[in-house]
Amino acid sequence: MKFKTPLTILTLTFCMTSIGQAQENSKTVPISRYSVIEIGASEGQLSLLQNIVDIDIPLSITTVGDGIHFILAPYGYGISTNEFVPTKQAILLTRLLPDPHRHLVEMTVIDALRVLGGESFKLNINPVSRTVKFELKESYQHYVTSLDIEQANLEWRLQHSQRDPLEPVSVSSNQALQSETYGPILSGETLGSITETIGLNGLSLAQRMIQIFQHNPHTFSGNNMNALLVGAELEIPFQTTASMTQNEAAEFVRVQYSQWLEGRVGQ
Repeated sequence: MKFKTPLTILTLTFCMTSIGQAQENSKTVPISRYSVIEIGASEGQLSLLQNIVDIDIPLSITTVGDGIHFILAPYGYGISTNEFVPTKQAILLTRLLPDPHRHLVEMTVIDALRVLGGESFKLNINPVSRTVKFELKESYQHYVTSLDIEQANLEWRLQHSQRDPLEPVSVSSNQALQSETYGPILSGETLGSITETIGLNGLSLAQRMIQIFQHNPHTFSGNNMNALLVGAELEIPFQTTASMTQNEAAEFVRVQYSQWLEGRVGQ
């Protein structure tokens, strides 16, 4: 009889410990004598890009970059870009979205991103800033030239610099023929960076650049908007009307930039 009591206590202690551990690891909580509920965050909440998608990208979205934005938006992620440093990922972002990539079903968000990235780009995820970036794989580097990179980055910036159509234009009618002065131009400044600094005035980036370029013909060498003269001053017009449509202006800027990169300034 002396040995039974300690043995009983030991058994009881072991049982209580086991029950406690089971309850600690369990994701269920009793709410009544016969009912329990599951608690805790789901896998999709803890790992946002592991959610399973069933997506039809609308036809109004035409580029891979905008398709990626469409996929990421519900999960609070975005594309990591640097407007001051040209990157090779812009080549991917500005490509036309293939039709087979519009319907994405029974795959994770990460898999959907890899589909749009294709075989030539590697997907990198920054969970801290909640951004994704696509890096061109080493075996595909020889397909790309510096001109390709520069043009793709310019095109990406032009595509995403359109003004918000709901944004009001705060310019009074008596300002239409007025202008202000910017300068002197410092080394390293470009018409694009200056235009973004002073504001688009209700126009797209390309339209505003052309407006300033046409208003200052003697401030650019070789009749090219990329050959801005250091030390010169720009007159910045207040007009809110453009001489070209957004598409025409974007094409004009691309041609000017291509000519400048190829050394064909003045043509």
